Amino acid sequence: MRSLTAPGIKAVKDNWRPIVLIQFCFLVFVVLFYTVPSLQNLPDRIDAFKKSIGPLVFVVGMIWFVSIIIPEVAKRATGQKGDKLTWKDILLRMVYFATIGISINLLYDWMNVAIGSDVAPGTILKKLAIDQLIYSPLFSMPL
Repeated sequence: MRSLTAPGIKAVKDNWRPIVLIQFCFLVFVVLFYTVPSLQNLPDRIDAFKKSIGPLVFVVGMIWFVSIIIPEVAKRATGQKGDKLTWKDILLRMVYFATIGISINLLYDWMNVAIGSDVAPGTILKKLAIDQLIYSPLFSMPL
């Protein structure tokens, strides 16, 4: 078991500063969201923007932002040492994360039709089971 968990433990040890910074920033955002009334309509504005540019374009842009830009900014802000990103690395990450983002979006669009889009516990459990027991181990993780 130790050999299976070692890479993950090493990654957390090596990257704990950017991880904590990102989590802290999201915590601040959540607190601001619930305490600043002008932020209460942010989900509606984001949804309108998503509809105006198209859902897949939105998904690809957002997944690039949260999977490439935010981690790189956090690494630099915390002085994290690491390999310098090349254009080849960036392009590979863009293709990889776009593939993951589009597949997740399509999966959840399908599940909304097949299972429903309500937030009842049974619906959430079914979607979670499909995501974690089928999609993730058979597609996302191997990719």
